[in-house]
This record gives sequence, structure tokens and C-alpha cells, in this order.
Amino acid sequence: MALILVKQSYRLILRTLASITLVCLILLILTEWHNNSASYLYKVPKKSVQTVELIAPSFVDITLTSGLTHSHIQHTGKISDLIDSLAAGACAADFDQDNWIDLVFVTGAGQTRYYGKNVWWNKHNSIQIYRNQQGYFVAQEQTINNQLVSHACAVADFNLDGLPDIIIATQQQDLLYQNLGDFKFKLIESFSNLTSANWTSHISVADINLDGLPDIHLSHYLKYQKNQKNLEESAGFSEQHHREFQPQAYDGISNQVLLNQGNWQFEDISQQLGLDKISERTLAAIWLDLNQDGWPDLLEFNSADQAIRGFINQALNFKPLPTNFLPVVVNDSHYASVNQQLNDPYEILFISRNSGKANLALELNQASKKDLSWALNLNQYNNIYQSRWGHNFADLTNNGYSELVVTSGSLLPDPFTKQMGLGANNLCMQLSQSSSQAWQYKAIDCLPSYTDSSRSVIRLDVNNDGLQDLLITNNNNFPRLLLNTTSTYSRKLDPQPPVLLDQPSQLRQASPSTNHWISLSMADNSQISSLKVNGKNINNSQLSRQALYGQHDPRVHLGLANQSQITITTEVTKTEIAKNNNRKKLSKISYTETLAANQFYQWQNNQWLVTNSKAESFKASTSVSNAAIDSPPAILDLANFLRRNADKPIHYNQLEQLKQASLTTNQTELVNLVNSTSQPTLLPLYLYWLKTAGTDLKLAAANAIKQLELEQSTGYLLAFLKSSDRNTFCVTADIFAHWFSQEEAVVRSKSKALPLLFKQIQNNDHQIVSCAANALAEAEHHNASSVIIDAFTQVPKPSRSHLLNALGKIRQTEAIPLLTQRLANSDEIDEIQQAIIALTRLNVDVSEQINELTQQKNNWVFLSLALFHQARDNIVLEQQQVNFLLTHWLATFQLSFADMSNEQQQIRYLTAAHHHDLSIDSLYQLIVNPPSAELKIAALGLALAKPHLINQKHKKATLLHILELNLTSQQYLLVIQNWQAELLTISPSKLIAAQLQNFISWFALLSSQQQVELLANEQALNHLTLSATQLHNFLVHCFDQAKAVVKHKPASPDNVLSLCHLVAVSNLVSKNQANQLSTGFKLLAESQAQNLLALSHLPQRIKQTLAFQRLSALFMASPKITSDIKQQWALQQYKSDKFSASWLLQQISSGNSEVLTNLITVGDYAWLASAMDINKILVDKNITEDTREKLKSYQLQRGVQ
Repeated sequence: MALILVKQSYRLILRTLASITLVCLILLILTEWHNNSASYLYKVPKKSVQTVELIAPSFVDITLTSGLTHSHIQHTGKISDLIDSLAAGACAADFDQDNWIDLVFVTGAGQTRYYGKNVWWNKHNSIQIYRNQQGYFVAQEQTINNQLVSHACAVADFNLDGLPDIIIATQQQDLLYQNLGDFKFKLIESFSNLTSANWTSHISVADINLDGLPDIHLSHYLKYQKNQKNLEESAGFSEQHHREFQPQAYDGISNQVLLNQGNWQFEDISQQLGLDKISERTLAAIWLDLNQDGWPDLLEFNSADQAIRGFINQALNFKPLPTNFLPVVVNDSHYASVNQQLNDPYEILFISRNSGKANLALELNQASKKDLSWALNLNQYNNIYQSRWGHNFADLTNNGYSELVVTSGSLLPDPFTKQMGLGANNLCMQLSQSSSQAWQYKAIDCLPSYTDSSRSVIRLDVNNDGLQDLLITNNNNFPRLLLNTTSTYSRKLDPQPPVLLDQPSQLRQASPSTNHWISLSMADNSQISSLKVNGKNINNSQLSRQALYGQHDPRVHLGLANQSQITITTEVTKTEIAKNNNRKKLSKISYTETLAANQFYQWQNNQWLVTNSKAESFKASTSVSNAAIDSPPAILDLANFLRRNADKPIHYNQLEQLKQASLTTNQTELVNLVNSTSQPTLLPLYLYWLKTAGTDLKLAAANAIKQLELEQSTGYLLAFLKSSDRNTFCVTADIFAHWFSQEEAVVRSKSKALPLLFKQIQNNDHQIVSCAANALAEAEHHNASSVIIDAFTQVPKPSRSHLLNALGKIRQTEAIPLLTQRLANSDEIDEIQQAIIALTRLNVDVSEQINELTQQKNNWVFLSLALFHQARDNIVLEQQQVNFLLTHWLATFQLSFADMSNEQQQIRYLTAAHHHDLSIDSLYQLIVNPPSAELKIAALGLALAKPHLINQKHKKATLLHILELNLTSQQYLLVIQNWQAELLTISPSKLIAAQLQNFISWFALLSSQQQVELLANEQALNHLTLSATQLHNFLVHCFDQAKAVVKHKPASPDNVLSLCHLVAVSNLVSKNQANQLSTGFKLLAESQAQNLLALSHLPQRIKQTLAFQRLSALFMASPKITSDIKQQWALQQYKSDKFSASWLLQQISSGNSEVLTNLITVGDYAWLASAMDINKILVDKNITEDTREKLKSYQLQRGVQ
């Protein structure tokens, strides 16, 4: 019995172990399956598609040179809730039917009061229309005057008169404007009365009953009242939870569908369709034919975790989506787009969603709708945190494949600038395929790197070149217009630019390549129900032009790759009235044609006709060959050009040529021009020079940008704050520092620089760190304090004092521990000084800590105090207090030169001794037996300033050492003040060349014997070459001590002493001695003409004397001095010297083009205009044409100013 029980126990144990093993194996398999997403995602089937080389598109931002000047503005002093942060819309349409796409922007209501009404001074029009004049946009003023809080627009020809009309979605009522032609619009008041008085966030237009008339869907977002209390917000938690930006905090409302009855009459069929019973928070909606039955179906995208609501349109009987569309029904969605290019391997319905929610992608041609977003790589973990808004599929390279551009941005305000939204990078994605993988989208870097809070992307062909350009709308910011510059395409003839500038000629040239395109324009009254191109169904214009908060270019653009023609079948719906029952009867007719590539076509008279860029006439379909500019434009004199066009904007087609011209234009003239006036129209060039120019032009451009204080410039400057080039970064940081210091400058956007400055604090380049710290110091933002403190130990040492200075200006008490620690432990004088200054700014009394440090004999603190007069911002401490404390503290330290532990401390000690009575045992020994050359220079500098530190018997020897130095102007004065007695004891004949060069500078002050000795050493004098500083001091003394100089006349005119004698004679000569002066000048003019130019640098007090006037008269009259040298003299003296002025005017009158050019180049056209008749010069044929043109440009510029 016991044996049986044992066996049964074994069996039970074995079965249990087997079961456990099986369960573990199953769990292991499930875990492996779960960790491998590819094992359970829907696998995209491979499709056989012709292999093509996919080239990434490229864009250049032309916003500043396109004529677009407005900004979306909607806030109450700051972005406070959803009404401010939700939208920014734009619609592309051809309002004047010239085949150039115009724009209408919904720009917000401007700045309003806290309760939502416009402030009394606000004149912001919420609708801005731009006319496209051959690729350049011109604002149309007073076309529509609306100051309501507006969110979206739509464009359609509601009365079928051939002119597109405009409908505007607002917070209070919706507005319909009839296009009267010539950019005049009339409000249809009956329409506004029909729409409900609710917040409309989006407008969708389609012919939903196929009667040929555009119908309207209004997406009503929320029940909203300014400053209403919602949920937690009423309990005071709005700042923590941002409930005011969450749609869940507001009630939803029902949407409206308005059926167009013609003659501006609309019927609200919302109740008939059952929409009145649904109250959701609909952000937007889109019409598209989901089931391919020819009737537009409807998708409504809802916020606040509410699902997408879809309807199948069955002859105007709306039914919920069938079960095979269930994957579409996801929550918190924003918008949808469909790709339809000819080579696209799938027809994808792409749906963007809120932050943290994955995008959705469904293949519409499959009966079973499955989410392909992960398989197609349309979701990426590194950007799923972003809120993705409007998007669009477009063929940006004309290869027949769709690229996808997705806009991103947060509803929340930027934490640093509450008047702008929190931005994110927009996404650009392109199809790719390898031989072993199915098609997937990959992220590409095709867009300029901006971090705006974007809402929608509008595709359009701005300049009719056959490439799709992009317009990105941004909430509470300027839009971005991006010109497609992809080089691999076949292009139509370039359009001529508008007449904005006198020059230059067209830059963009046609270039042959393999990719072709076609553009199809169909009016709303064309009744086209479907298109089939090369056998593929293409959406008509009404469906394909839909965009979030706006509309795309109404023209259907198709990339054709290498196809030179297409076959197109156009199905037209004919609407008739049946006599028996008075109902509309529909019939369909199809037309098939072959169209040549690279043309704009318009449907007219049941055929596709080629239209030129101005739409002045139509002709039958023919091919037009590409053309290219035969030769590049002539080189420009950019300064001349800019003066002529000072009041005109720059066209983007000309910008590149102007950039190149700036490399060859006289840089001095260009710098003078930029410094003389700051022009908003030149901002694109200023930004270019800020990044690429030399130092002088870079600084001039930076100063111009500072003075302009344009909000629009900030977005471009932010990119420069990411630069690794220290010069570009520092001048940009200095611009922001200036704006931060001016409270009223660039108030909306300047603080967007703060995060970038925070990041650069961690840079390894000490100059970049220092520049960033200086800008943060002016910003005085409290967050900067913790950033600096955290990074302090990692930054390069030379930049630390700048960080400490910034901490003092930011004035956050959290900095006190670091500042106290650096005061006690730093071995850098600048750091210690800035720690003292910063602590003082923070109202910390540093006396006690310094008293402790005096007991520790801290050399660095001692030297920091001794050199405190050199410290940046030392004015923070009151001067009397500083002098008293320094005297007390330095005495308490009781440190001498011998206590300095290294050469650096010793040099600083000697420098400090200039200003304080510090103990130095033997300064002379440091001079004659120096440990290093640097220490010797420091010791000689102290001896110069304090000769009493040198024993009398060593003074002459010390002076000889001083004479070997490269003396500054200040040190020359110290020699006269403190060492003149010793100077008079030196024998010139015993001096080496370096000593003699300094010694001769005091020739006029020497004794008669020394002067004679110097004059006798003619050979040495003839080989002397004085520096500019030496020559200046030399000539000043010669003039001031004229009587001492004229006693001894040099034998040779070839050395500098002859020049000294001439200057002295000019100061003493009487009328009867004029011949003596003239003779002496003639001799010098032959041998020392270049040295004579040094006279032009004499102090103004000397230039105002009669003696100097005599010299100038001789200089300008001398036949021995060349015209070039006379010109140099005259250009420096003409404002105060009548002889120089007379010579210049005489040269100009005689036709000297060089003199005229140089005079106006230094920027003194005003003086010339007051002295001569400019018109006479302009007709003087002796003056070269180029010079006259330059003079004319100055005249025109002055007239504009």
C-alpha cells in the first residue's frame, strides 16, 4: 500500500513539474513575442513598384523676402487658455484668376483685454489678404475688416460665378464674403444669421449632394466664455494642471452642415443628418470618399479623449462607419490627409493625434482597414510626445511619390515667453524601400530647423515653377514660407520678378533634369466629379485642397518622374431639372485626353487648356520648352544698389545675388552704409552678414538688428544661438543682451532665447560661455541662476568670472553658497572680485568673511582686493566705502612681495602696487636680474609710475631699461613727469637702436648738448623707423617746444629731425620768413612725404592753429607730393582745413573720379552736397559713369531719408 502511495506521489510531482515547465515555456514565448513588435504588427505587403532614386527635398525660408509681414496674435497679454492657443490658419486661392496663388490669413484678434475684448489701442485685423504679384505677395489693405477672434478659413466659389469666395470661422459667428473681383469682398449677412453663435474651429467644404454647389460643414469646438471657471480651475489649480488648456474642462456642442441652395441661400440640415443630437468637442472635419462610391463621406476629429466620428454619405443619408472602419475610431485626433501621387505604393489615410497618442495610418484600398502607422514607420518614439496638428502629403521632388510634412506644437504657452506658444520641430518624412524590406517612411531633414508652435502646413506653388512650396502657420507667431529649391526637376520658364528693385536680373534658372510634373486647375463650377490619371483615381480640387484651419493650393499637382505626358480621364456630372417632379437629375460624361508634362492646365469647355502664368489667354494643349538665362548677371556694387533702393523690399529671387555682391563690394563703404541707417527691408542681408561677414560688417549688421527691434528677426537669430562659431554666437548673444536690457524692446519673443543660452552655458568654448552668461545677466531670469550653478564646475575657467557676475545681476539667493565658496577658495582674481560684487548685489555683507580670510593670509583674496579698481562692475560698491575697506583689509593681510608664491601672483602684486602702498624690498633687482621677461616688464612699469621705489644711484640704469620697452602713450607721459631729470643725463651716442627710437621722441625736451649729439649721429638717424606712437609724441613735442628745436638745423633732410625742425619753424615763422618754411618743406617733400602724413594725426588743438594751416597749404600745393598722398591728407582734414577742402573740390571739378569716389565712400555725401552742385557733377562726362551712378545713389538715398 505504501509503495502504491509513493508511486502516485511521484506521478503527481512529475505532472506538476511538467505543467510548470509548459507554463514557463508559454510565458517565455509570449514575452519574446511581446518584445518583438514586428511579430504582432500588421506586415505591409511588398508591392512591385518601379525603382527610382528618391532624393530628399530642400527648402529655403523666403518669408522675409516674400512680402509676408503679418503675425498671428491672439492673447490677453499672455496666452491664457484654448481660445488663444488653438489655431492659426491660412487659405491659398486664386482670388483674381490670374493663375498666381494668393493667400488669406486668419491672424487672430490681436492683443485683447483679460475679459476678451480688444484693448482700446488695438487695430489688429484678424483677416489679412495678400495678392500674389508674380511670386511676391502684396498686402491688400481694407479688403476685409474683421476684429473678431477668428480661427480658420475656407475658400470656394459658392455662387459659381468663377470667383472664389471666403468663409471665416470665428468664436462668435461665421462670416461669408462674396468675391466681387479686384480683391473687393462683400459680407453675406444672411449666412451669419443662419450659423449658430458658437465657437467654430474649422470649416470643411465639399459638394455633398452632387448638385454642383459647394456645401459647408462647421466644426463647433466648445461652449466657451472668457474666464469661466471650470472644474479644478475654480479651486485655484489652474497654474498646476493647466485646465484652461484642456478641452475636457469645457462642454461640447453640436456641429452644423449647411446645404448650398444657390443665390447665397443655405439650409441647415444638421437635424436631418442627426448631428444636432451629438455634442462633442470637434476640432476639425474632412470630406473624403471613404468607400469609393462617388459621394463625399465625413470624418469629424474630436478632442478630450473623444473618438473620431465618421459618416458614410449614402445620397445625403448619413450612416455611421461600418465595422471595417473601426480602426479609424481613435480618440484625441487632430486631422487627416490622403496621399494620391501616381507612384505611391499605398493610398494612405493618415491621422495626426495629440501628445502621447500614436498617429494612425490606414490603407484605403484594402477592404479590411488595419493600422499601418508603425509598420510604415509613421510613428517614431522620439517625437510621439509632440502634439501633431495639420499635415499634408505632397510630391516635393516631382518623382511621383508623396512626402509627408507634419506640423507640431503645444497648446501651452512657452514657459519663458507667455505671449507665444511652446514650440516643437516639424516633421518631414519620405518613402524608402530596400530590396529586402517593404516600403516605409523615414524621417528626413528637409525643413529649416525652427521650434515654432505650428498648426498647419499649406502646399502651394508660390512662383509657378512646378515645385510644391510650403506655408507653415504658427500660433501667436509669424508664418514661414518655404520655397522648394530641390534641384532634380524639370521646370517651366521662370516667371519674371515684380518690379521691386532697379536691378538685378533673374537668378533662378531653368535646369534640365528627369522629373516632370503637371498642374490641373478646376473651378468649382466645372462640375468635375472624378479624375483618373494614367489609370489612377485622383481626388478633385474640393477634396484635395482641404487643410487644417485652411486650404491648400486648389490646383491638383502631380509629379510625373520621367514621364513626359499623361493620359487623363475627366468625369463631369451634368445637373438637370426633371419636368415631372422638379428634382435634379444627374448624368455623367467622361472625357479622355493626353496632356504634355510641365504645364499648367485649366478645365474649360470640356477640355484641358494650357494657361500661361498670367492667365491672360488659353490655348490648346501644346508643349513649351524650357529656357535658361544665357549668362549670369553683371557684378553689382551692392552699396550703390542698396542706396538706390532704400525704400524697396528685397525679392527672394534677388537675395542670392545680393549676398554674392557683398563679397566684392568695398567693405568700408558697406559698413558705413549699414551704420548710417537701419532698414527693415535689409533684415535678410543683416542676418546673412551676421553669420558670414568679417568683423566690421558683422558688428554693423548686429547693431542694425539691435536698433530695428523687429519681432520677426528673433526666430532667425535663435538659430545663430546654436552656432559653434564663437563670433557668430557672441554677436547674436549681444543682440539679445541689448534687448534684455531694454525693457520695451522685442517684448513678445526675446525670451525664447533663454533655453538656448542655458544650453550654451555648458559649452566647452570659454568665449561662448562668457557671451551666454553676459546675455543671461541682462535677462535677469530666475531660472538662469540654477543653470549657472549646476554648470559652474564644468565650464572653462576663463568664463567663470562672467558666470559669477551674472549670478549677481540675476539676484537669486540660491547663488549665495557658490559665491561664498568662490570667494574663499578660488585662485582666480576675476572670480573673487566678481564673487564680492555679486554678494554685494545680493545684500550680503562680505566684511566678516574677508576678515576671516585676512587671518588665513590668502594671497588671491589679497590681490583681488588690491586690484579691485580693475574689476568689472566695481561701481556696485560705493567708492568711499571701497577705499576705506581696501586700505583696512590690505593692511590687515600684512603680505609683501616675498609672500607671493608664484610668478603670476608677483606680476599682479607689482600691478597692484601702482595704486596701493605695498611692500617691495628691491624693485631694482627684479629689473636687472628678472626671473622672466614678463616680470621685468611689470617691474619697469611700476618703476615708471613710482620712481621713488628706485634708489637714486640706480635710476639712470633703470631708465635705460625703460627705454628698451615698447612704450604706450601713457608711459611716454610718465617718463616726462617722473624721469625727465634722468633723461637729460643720458648720452645718445651710447644708446642701442631700440633705446634710441624711444629717446628721440623727446628730442624737443632734451638739452642742447644732447640735441647736437643726436644731430651729429646722422647715419643712425637715417636708419630709424619710428612707430606711430613714437612719431606722434615726437611731433607734438617739436611743435610745443619750437624755440628749443630751431636752434639746431639738421644737415640732411632725410631723417626725422628735419621733420621736427619744419614743424617747429611753422610755429614760429613770420611772414617775411615764409620762404624759409617753403624751402624746407620742398626738401622734405622729396624724401619724407610718407612721414609728413603723420602730421595729419596731430591733436585737434594743433590742427586749429595758424601754423598747421601753413603746413597744410604747403602740403597741398607741393608738386613733389603725389596725388595719392595728398588725397590721404585731404580726406582726413577737409572738415577743419580749408586747403584740404579746396583741393578736394578742385579735383572733383576737374573730373577726378577716384577722389570723388573716396570722398563719398567715407560717407560724407552731405558735405559734398553743401559745397558743390551735385547735378553738375552728374552731367560731367570727365567723371566715370560708375562714379556718377554711385553719386546718384547717394542723392537718391538722401531724398528717401
